[in-house]
Amino acid sequence: MEKAFLSEQKARLEREAEAIRKNLSGFADPDTGHHSSGAFASRFQDMGRAEDENAGEVEMYQNNLSLEADLEHSLGEVESALLRISHTTYGTCQKCGEEIPVDRLTAYPAAITCVKCKTTL
Repeated sequence: MEKAFLSEQKARLEREAEAIRKNLSGFADPDTGHHSSGAFASRFQDMGRAEDENAGEVEMYQNNLSLEADLEHSLGEVESALLRISHTTYGTCQKCGEEIPVDRLTAYPAAITCVKCKTTL
């Protein structure tokens, strides 16, 4: 794989990781007690309402928990791709060992499988 392409992908993945972290920081804090560097803990938004009127707060918190899980998963995929770049295994299908086409990596930089193996998972 060409060094220029790898450099572009690395920069793209780093920007994506930063955007995900920024999005997460809007409603969650890094979970320093968790073993994963990409773990966050959603904040409960206390809107100062009476206890019996906090259904909106609870609903927002539940929605944030779901969004947090999705964003943490995406961040994990991006960080994994960055590790594969540093370990020179980026672009190799983890199922068949063949090179993942550049078009697929351009469309989905965190891809771990080629299209053929993705469809057989």
